[in-house]
Amino acid sequence: MYFKKALLLTGVFIIVCKLGSYSQGFSKDVWNEGLTYSLNEKGDRYIRMTVLGQFWARYNQNNPGTLIFDETKDHQFDFSFRRARMQLMIQPHERVFIYSQFGLNNFNYVTVRKPSFFMHDLSMDYMVVKNHLYVGAGLHSWATSSRFAAPGVASILGHDAPIYQQQLNDETDQFVRNLGVYVKGSVNRLNFRLSAIKPFSYTKSASFNASQPISEFAQFSPRDPAIELGTYLEWQFFDKEQDKIPYKAGTYLGKKKILNLGAGARYRPKALWYKTSLGDTAYSPLIMASVDVFFEMPLGNQKQYALNLYGAYTYTDFGPGYLRQVAVDNIYSGASSHIHGPGNAIPMVGTGNSLYAQAGFLLPNLPKTEIRFMPYATTLIADFRVIKRPISVYQAGVNVFIKQQNIKLTAGWENRPYFNSTTQRAIRRNMGVIQLQFFI
Repeated sequence: MYFKKALLLTGVFIIVCKLGSYSQGFSKDVWNEGLTYSLNEKGDRYIRMTVLGQFWARYNQNNPGTLIFDETKDHQFDFSFRRARMQLMIQPHERVFIYSQFGLNNFNYVTVRKPSFFMHDLSMDYMVVKNHLYVGAGLHSWATSSRFAAPGVASILGHDAPIYQQQLNDETDQFVRNLGVYVKGSVNRLNFRLSAIKPFSYTKSASFNASQPISEFAQFSPRDPAIELGTYLEWQFFDKEQDKIPYKAGTYLGKKKILNLGAGARYRPKALWYKTSLGDTAYSPLIMASVDVFFEMPLGNQKQYALNLYGAYTYTDFGPGYLRQVAVDNIYSGASSHIHGPGNAIPMVGTGNSLYAQAGFLLPNLPKTEIRFMPYATTLIADFRVIKRPISVYQAGVNVFIKQQNIKLTAGWENRPYFNSTTQRAIRRNMGVIQLQFFI
């Protein structure tokens, strides 16, 4: 409904603008600029729309105890849309910017048919100090503490983003979006974002179980959530990145020379609760802190190669024993406990420490084509206190850029752990994904 209204209003607005001036018009470079309609001759006031689809063909070695339609399945092959998105950006005035995004995630053969696009983002910001300071409000993703807590999904390096950085995804936010206010901007080479948000009620999360008693393992409190504060600061040594929208690129395909050092934190008091050894109810704050570095450099005499590197350290405190299973694009049910889940679930978020690294190497165009290959690899190693052994997740694969990021094929592999108990050595499971991305 929201999407249809936005699309209708945009169409009417474009027609009115078109009738009002023949000197204005649509951009001729749809691949790089989306569907952009200039509102003035200079082109700095515009309406822009983009469309993204990420289609998955997936093979998964299921975790033990996985059920599909009440039948035990050791492995499974399926198709899905990992993401489908439409962005609408309006710059009606030099100081005013309106951003909205609609779409869906994880649409597969067991989800509700005829799904509705829901509102991901709807925000407006105002430029207080030209090119340096902006204030804004709405449903937004500026409440981040690390680079890929709000990833630019059209430019992800691998077959998926580092989901572990989206620690609150659909627990107390709406697919990493929150209602609140934010301040963003830059001073010299320092890029900054500050946010104050009101988290969504945990009682509306799919994880909430009203009959589940409070235990010694911390869980989000169903009571009225406090205001959450967050910040992410980034020193950009070479080329500067856009901060029009909150989403960070995974790769620029060697078009930029980037070295960014970032640090961030988020804090919310009394976010979780648990039972003490004496049987009393105690509360724990939510604390997340990270430092990370992003590097991408064109190489070669004609800059036909590029090296992409990213590393991050993350500290999270969700209270004693907190551990969350993350199952991306889940189609499974079955055995589940505090430390394991069915299907492709991974114990990915918890109280403890995480290290993450990713690397990619971009190769030159194939002769007489635009086709380029970019092999990549990623590693997540986490030490969550409730599990006595380290958690490790590995991914590797290759991107095939047919038309840069606009038409892209990704062949990806993932190896993950499955724990039967807090002390037992992990069983390893694998997943393979072929992703087709189309983006305008």
